[in-house]
Parts: sequence; C-alpha cells; structure tokens
Amino acid sequence: MEVNFWDNQENARSKVETSYGRFTSRLGSDQLEMVGNFIIDSSAKGNNSAAEWFLEQTDPEKTWNCKPTHYQVRGSLYQESKGKTFSVYTGDGKYPPQILAEDYKLGLDQDPDKVLKVPIQLLPEAKMNLEKMLQDKCGISTASSDSFFGGSVDHLINCSRGKRNVLEEVYIVDFFDKTDRLIDKIAPALKDIPRQSTIWLGLDLATSSDYTGISAVGFNGWEKINDDTKLPKIKVYFSFAVSRKEGQQTSLFHIFDLIKALSRMYNVIVSADQAFSPQILQDCERDGIKTNGRISTDNSPCLPALYLKNMIQQELLELPPNRRLFREAYDLKYVTTKTGKVKIDHPRKATIDSKVFDGDASKGIGSKDVWDSLASACYSLKMSIDVGEELGYSSGYEKQLDLVSKMTNNAREESNKQIQNMVEGIFGEW
Repeated sequence: MEVNFWDNQENARSKVETSYGRFTSRLGSDQLEMVGNFIIDSSAKGNNSAAEWFLEQTDPEKTWNCKPTHYQVRGSLYQESKGKTFSVYTGDGKYPPQILAEDYKLGLDQDPDKVLKVPIQLLPEAKMNLEKMLQDKCGISTASSDSFFGGSVDHLINCSRGKRNVLEEVYIVDFFDKTDRLIDKIAPALKDIPRQSTIWLGLDLATSSDYTGISAVGFNGWEKINDDTKLPKIKVYFSFAVSRKEGQQTSLFHIFDLIKALSRMYNVIVSADQAFSPQILQDCERDGIKTNGRISTDNSPCLPALYLKNMIQQELLELPPNRRLFREAYDLKYVTTKTGKVKIDHPRKATIDSKVFDGDASKGIGSKDVWDSLASACYSLKMSIDVGEELGYSSGYEKQLDLVSKMTNNAREESNKQIQNMVEGIFGEW
C-alpha cells in the first residue's frame, strides 16, 4: 500500500487503519506471522505522513521499519561512481541540508550522525535539488522524524562496560513522609565520590504525570581528539528516576532535601529544566548552593542533547549501566513541530524489548526524564568549563573556548561558501 503520495494524509491514515483492522480481525495474533505481512511501501515524506503515523501506532517488536537507499537496493546502477562519494549534512533544526566540502569540519552543535556518504554520480542531482535527492535516492525526508541514535545505543552501552549499578533505576518517595529521604536511598553510590569533590547535579522535574530524573556527574580528565582539540571526559556518579505513591505528587521537598544533603559533602552545582525548576533554583541560591540556572532540554536545536550524544559516540562518558536510560536514549527521535522546528523528543509509546532492555519501569509510556537530567548535568559541566569555573581541575579554558568557537564559525563559513558555490554552479551551467 503506497500512501505517502496521497494529497490528503488524513484519508490515507483512515485507509491504512481500515485495511489493517480487516487484516488483523480475520487472523489471530498467533497466525499473523505465518500468513504474511501488512506492507506500507512509500517514499520519505515527513513525520506527518501516514507511514510515519503507522510506525507510531504499531508494536515495535512486530514491525520492521526498513529504509534502504536507492543505491543500496540498485547497486549495479552506481558502478560508475567506483566507490567515490561526497558528503551531505542532512539537516537539523539549526542547519539546513547542505553539501559538505571534502575537508569539512562540523560545529560542536552539529550531529555527526547526520552526515551521509552519497555516490559521486548523484552530485549533479544534489546540486539541482538537494532535498529531493535525499528523499528520492536516500530515503530521507528533511522534515521527517528520525531516530536520534540511528537505532543503536551500542556506544552508550559500551560506556558502562565493566561497571555496576548499585542503585535502583526508580525510587518511589512518600510525599507525606519527611523521613523517607533520597540521600539514604542513594548512599551506596556516594561511597566512591571523594568528599569535597565538585559534582554537577542535573534535574528534570515533574510532579504529577512524568518521572523526575536526577543525575550527578564529575570531571574525569581530558581527552585529546586531534592536534587542536581537547574534550572533557565525564564520569556519571548516579542517574535515576523519582516517582510517587498512587494519588500523590512527586515531592519537591524531598528533592531539595537531597540537594542540601549533597551540598554538605560536595561542591554541588545544580541545573534544572521544566516548569518547577524556578522554585528549586531559588531555594538553592537562597541557601548558597551554586547553580547554572535552567538548562532547557526541549529547545530547537537541543544543544545539551547533542553535546551528550557527542560524548557518548566518542565514549568519553563513564557511567553505571542503567537500562531505563538505555531505553530512553534508544527511543529518542527528531520530531518536526507544528511551527516547522525540529526538536528531540520521545515517542508516545516506549520501546519494550525484554531481549535488550529487560523490561521497562515506564510500563509502555514514552519518556526521557533520566536522559534529560543527564543531558542537563553534562551540559552544566561544559558551561562551567567554558566560563573558567571548573574549580581548579585544569586551566586554559578561555583558549579552549576560543578554539571551539573558531571551529563552529569555520564550519558555518565553509557551509555558506559551499551553498554559494552550489548556486553559482547551477546558474553558471545555465
């Protein structure tokens, strides 16, 4: 069933829903796998298409989402390329799709996984209409939802190899019991953190529907990634979610009590997101606890999420294994909003695969609370380094920041030059 080319996608969705209903109603669930498949075959047309809608509604364990490129399926047609390729940045909420120079350098706020190697014989087609080439030949819609980690969190899992998680992934706190303290629950994780260390505490606060995510990280030395650039290595001390008993709200009192208790043992720098962050941050400032303010994990483009992903892909993160975090990261998607911006969000339904994640505490509800708290904590550490407030671990931050700024500016200048050359090349041929 080819549905994405229908002018009215609402009608297309209705047709898919009716057809799928008839298919499943005539066969039991134990018979479907033996009889055949329900196939929706079409080109990439964005996250509002019937095909993308269908993927959101179906059981991920019984759905195969296959998006091959034209040159993967019809490889014989691309023999004249002789393996030579050119690079394309497929675009995000900040940077448009663009052909990259051979010696390109991405900015630190650009996602390396958005770079695609394309057979060289498609270069003229890309110069004429890059977005159409990406859609027709690469199976990529520049307005489409897309997996943030490309369907694999292997690098994140590698960051936890050989580590042990001594904490629960979710703690339930009694709103009315002030003696039910989080600091007591996480005590096993604090034994390995030297007193007076600096820890960056990231919060993703929620009181009634979602979970509250809490993560703490520390500076773990430098990693030299090329002749000019160093990136910090980050150690995750703990990362978990907080929930509440049925009929209660998550207690902000208990969360602030945890912050105060940690501040008596460590130099704590707090950052937070969501609607309830101003109260927590004000309470911290009133008690002399340093903050890096509100770090939004929902803006477009989401720099904290991109920064954390970069740390993960280069395996500069060290963390205890956390299957809830793994699942949240696996589910993250690029989503186009109604205003046309692209943000990073979770699906309505969580992926639950017992073979990979050993079940999930969210009971099927999509979330990214622990991920957001970790992104906030790691980006808060980066902010402290950028302004030279890393509290004595190292020096030369102004020079490092200047270098990072130049890299970002150079990437932008190279992209602008390439776009200009592309336009001149098209009109020059005419």
